[in-house]
Amino acid sequence: MQERRWLVEGVERPDADALDVYRRNGGYDGAWRAFDEIDPAAVIDEVEAAGLRGHGGAWRPVAARWRAAGALRGVRALLVDVSESESGRFRDRKLAERLPHRLIEGALIAAHALTADDVYLCVRADWRRARSVLEHAMDEARAAGWIDRALGRSGHAVRLHLHPVPGPLPARGTDQLLPHLIECSRPEPRASNGTNDLPTLFGAPVLVHTAATLAFLPAILARGSGAFRELGSADFPGTVAISVSGHIRRPGLFEVEIGSGSFGELIDTLAGGVVDETDLLSVFPGGAPALDGDALKSLQIDPGVWSQPGGGEHEGSFGCGTIVVADDAVTPLDLAARWLDHAAQLGCGQCPMCREGSVWLIQHLQRLREGGVTAIDPSALQERLEILAHGEGEGLAICGHPTVAAHVTQGLLQIAPEHVDSQASAGATPIDDDAPLRTADSIHLRF
Repeated sequence: MQERRWLVEGVERPDADALDVYRRNGGYDGAWRAFDEIDPAAVIDEVEAAGLRGHGGAWRPVAARWRAAGALRGVRALLVDVSESESGRFRDRKLAERLPHRLIEGALIAAHALTADDVYLCVRADWRRARSVLEHAMDEARAAGWIDRALGRSGHAVRLHLHPVPGPLPARGTDQLLPHLIECSRPEPRASNGTNDLPTLFGAPVLVHTAATLAFLPAILARGSGAFRELGSADFPGTVAISVSGHIRRPGLFEVEIGSGSFGELIDTLAGGVVDETDLLSVFPGGAPALDGDALKSLQIDPGVWSQPGGGEHEGSFGCGTIVVADDAVTPLDLAARWLDHAAQLGCGQCPMCREGSVWLIQHLQRLREGGVTAIDPSALQERLEILAHGEGEGLAICGHPTVAAHVTQGLLQIAPEHVDSQASAGATPIDDDAPLRTADSIHLRF
């Protein structure tokens, strides 16, 4: 398996975050084409022809979202999510740290297509390096006339704002959370009213995109939609950047063509395999149930093979392109308890699904770890997990955060269920309290 870079092309260059380096390698050519040579409707047509989908986990067609937003009420502002709440995901943070001008250019193109005048870059407050690099890049772009000034024949001027947000946030419902944080309101998602109404910021409709989605736009506008459409599959064109961490020899961000290989190939080749040549126990894909090593190795890196969003045979969701690898030095039961505790801490506490359901499950798993299967009612545990897993769809939960927590926990408990007693007697594994759920630090990653 080989990398195929569109999103992180040029990330290995020295001073890749500098404006002059970015411009020498074609930077802002796509933005100039969008603002000077074609109108906003043509930009949307180009993105539609490329088949670009959102890379935040739902994989919705970007052009369709833009057209729907325009048909509803139009969009006054664009919010860029650079907060990354999922365990093990560091793709957008790396974009902000190493390729900030690509992120800025993509945001400008999207704002022009939506005829929005303001862009808010919502960055985790504790990511000091990412915030510092983005602030410097915005100063460079502003001095060069790309921000706050009329561009090209369109005469459209876009204002950029950098807004720190607390993190991590709940794994779902970010579209509603970010506007509340900018307004200094409580960071609580709101229940859907069953329509396609857009979130609002200061009373005006806004659209929220992840940083990675927008960072594809400069290359699509500069090279043309056909080059992007040739990659990937018919329903899911292009590439995807996978964040790989955990018990792995070479953690990092790997961009591959969609459908070009399996997760097993990615782990064994690009990521160097599991540490100490131990067996692969389980993997946390972003958004999907945890999988045992054998089940993962044959799965293609393609959203189309999953039930969500591609309608495929494999149950679960492809998610946002994240895998956290665990070797056989840990037990599935221990991982499940740690994961559920982590997920409970991210919940906003607004609805009983997270506030009470997660706490009940944590206590149940703790009794299971201390006393084995005779200390709990297994049917009650499975029943509660099912309630959390389907809570959002049945109107019992405000957002999908408890669904993600339940899916991962269910997947872990289904790994070697016949050995639950021996797992319980093993107790906590001799590793750091938050490993391997912790995202590897920047200094240990490529780029």
